[in-house]
Amino acid sequence: MQSLSTETSPKSAFRSRTGVATFLIILLLVVGVLWRVNTRNGLLRSAIVLVSKEHWVGPERHNGDIQNYDWLTDTDVMLYRKNSDNTVSMLRKLVVPNGEASAAVEMPLLKVVNPVGITMSTDRETLRVLYERRSAPRKHRMTSELISIRDGKRYGPVSGWKLGTYYASQRAECECEIDNKKLMASLSTFDSVKPREIEIKGIKDPGAVDGLVWPLFVAPDGHVIAELDSYYSGIVTPADAASLGSKLSPVISFLEFNINHPEQPGKTWSVPVPKDAATFNCGLSPQHNRLLWTVQSNNMPVLTRLSQHLPKAMRLHPKYLARWMVSDLYGNNMRTIAEYEISDLHFNRPDLVTPRWMPDGKHISFEYRSALYMIAVD
Repeated sequence: MQSLSTETSPKSAFRSRTGVATFLIILLLVVGVLWRVNTRNGLLRSAIVLVSKEHWVGPERHNGDIQNYDWLTDTDVMLYRKNSDNTVSMLRKLVVPNGEASAAVEMPLLKVVNPVGITMSTDRETLRVLYERRSAPRKHRMTSELISIRDGKRYGPVSGWKLGTYYASQRAECECEIDNKKLMASLSTFDSVKPREIEIKGIKDPGAVDGLVWPLFVAPDGHVIAELDSYYSGIVTPADAASLGSKLSPVISFLEFNINHPEQPGKTWSVPVPKDAATFNCGLSPQHNRLLWTVQSNNMPVLTRLSQHLPKAMRLHPKYLARWMVSDLYGNNMRTIAEYEISDLHFNRPDLVTPRWMPDGKHISFEYRSALYMIAVD
């Protein structure tokens, strides 16, 4: 009896090898596409080093709620340094856009004791320093003082963490409050005396919650752009969003009015918050015409999201998407200028990046791994 042959014909072997090669090519293409669309660190793709890590101390300063630096001029930054004696010193440092930088020189008039927060006015003339006196009664626990950057002159401290943005030319600040859809605005001097309180007419609530108004800037001519406290500012996971319900606003609302001309009607408008935003904040450009949005998302990068369906041992560590976006004051022309991965939905990462408008309003600076970078907005 003739035995069956187990040898594979040359044609069958060729087809088998071709099938394997085709499968490998398709697999490589799929992996390549996934790798291409997967978000990694998009911060450095078009960034330029302003100050190298040899001449800059970045996020590891552990300043907590006190930021690391602010721009004073086109070429000068002010560094905030926490000291071992619970004081904070301000230092001036010259930054030249070719990667060079001078040594930081302390500004002796601006040292403050045990602050919990420091912010700079939009005209770069004044610092507002916040304090918390833990031993005082709750009503008097919070205080603030205003310090001139130019000569160190101090105003305060005054009770409460006054809302408002201030301008040194008239030594005043704006405090705002919504009452029955009418905006009450008071113009206060730095010594907390309220010379006048006015009602801005024509303000219509665009759906935001009643309550606080946070002025983004007050121009010397009385022109004000303010932000309504209309969005839950905590970390919002999908579970939080479900539980918050109507308390979670899908928009952020703004107001425009003039303190010096209360007879002119005010104006309100709303900007939709990106639907995937777990948390966000926005910063005003020095020219008061654009907003920089820092958005942290609940969405995961493609490969990370796909890996969550694999057995636990094969899953990638959860990462989330974050991006910087720029729009005009009305939320128009919003576009992404940088997108990158973050390890969690909080700001306490060792590679903390905090974008800052540069004085020209055309660039953003940020710290990353102990160096200072710049990225073009336009």
